[in-house]
Amino acid sequence: MQNILPILIADAPEALIELCGVSLLERLLRILQRLGSRRAIVFSSTPEIVGADLAKPSWARKDLTIQLMSTAIKPLTVQLLLEQTAERFLIVPANIYCDARLLAALCAKDSSVALVDSNPPEFARNLIRNPCGPALITSDFLFALSPTAPFFSELTRKIDHGKIDIVDAAKEDDYIVSMRRHVRPLCFRVPQEQDRRLTERIILDSA
Repeated sequence: MQNILPILIADAPEALIELCGVSLLERLLRILQRLGSRRAIVFSSTPEIVGADLAKPSWARKDLTIQLMSTAIKPLTVQLLLEQTAERFLIVPANIYCDARLLAALCAKDSSVALVDSNPPEFARNLIRNPCGPALITSDFLFALSPTAPFFSELTRKIDHGKIDIVDAAKEDDYIVSMRRHVRPLCFRVPQEQDRRLTERIILDSA
């Protein structure tokens, strides 16, 4: 995670939805610490609610310094990202569940890259949207975009026109050595209530 600044976009209530007893935001922050991050920025249009959640003690992210930034601007603009100082940014909407292996795959890249899933498994097809959301973005990539443009709209446009590399979840190695079995890595948005049991089973299966 050297020279990578994680930026999460976390708005209540979506980012605070709990799956398997852990909120989506908290789970992402724990993953970032495990990947070696020591600092993260959280943009939120609901800073009081999100801040109260972040204030709860959490040993699983105790080494991660979190800077909560209030923003009334929705959606996230390129300019807000350009105001942060870093060579590379890991940008993640916090209304998703994302397997740690996929975030690690993004961070392993040297150039800008976005996460997609070209062939979602049938059991999870209703959960997955493309692009998935997370992306590793260089400052040079951002400078080439319109400052006032919504970032995720620009990202989708670049993906559609083949102007950015991708990490394809469908093509990532699904073998977990410590578990000695294959578990497909997935990234999906906030599930509908009827899909909660399925999503929690997916999370537990890869834990």
